[in-house]
Amino acid sequence: MLRRFFTEAHQLKFPQVYPENVNELRKMIWYRCGRTGTKETEYLLKEWASEHLSKMNRDELIEFHQQVIDQETVDLYQIMMGHMPHNNLKYLEIVTKFVQTKLA
Repeated sequence: MLRRFFTEAHQLKFPQVYPENVNELRKMIWYRCGRTGTKETEYLLKEWASEHLSKMNRDELIEFHQQVIDQETVDLYQIMMGHMPHNNLKYLEIVTKFVQTKLA
């Protein structure tokens, strides 16, 4: 699990074809935020997504998907709780800060 996170070239687990329509892409990411595999990460990601997805353009949405949604669920939870480094990935850092403010 961790080897994929810390590799130089982050690649998706499966070839991903993103919808051209930005609204369809938002819906896809919204759905994936609620289907990570654990209720804790689903709750936190859905809350973050409800505040931020509507403000993001297509490239930002794809970057968010690759950096956050595509992570292993256990690793994602550990990163969001601050037990693992976010490895300076923009959206992992943003989501981690959001979660830390909610927990404070």
